[in-house]
Amino acid sequence: MLYERRRIGIKIQPMIYKLLNGKGIDTGSQLSFEERNFIQKMLIYEFLGIEVEDFRRRWRTVGNPVWQDEASLKAPSPAMEILLDLEKRIHLRANFHEEAGKSE
Repeated sequence: MLYERRRIGIKIQPMIYKLLNGKGIDTGSQLSFEERNFIQKMLIYEFLGIEVEDFRRRWRTVGNPVWQDEASLKAPSPAMEILLDLEKRIHLRANFHEEAGKSE
């Protein structure tokens, strides 16, 4: 029996992060390796239900690959846009749970 070995090309699908405002950010081409790793860590914190203040404290620090200073918030990099979007999502989720608790 003859077996034909075929080379299967692996196509890497880009991860497009969609912001609440509808803008898409291609993390494969617009972020550095260090920024992608940091964003992944922060996505885990967001998934675990971290508070907004704790989330901010974890990424708005000197030494992380995304944060520079308060002035950079006026013209955020793509990685910073993702983090600011995550902050909004956390804030919206907290408000939703707060409102849901009032209606019970």
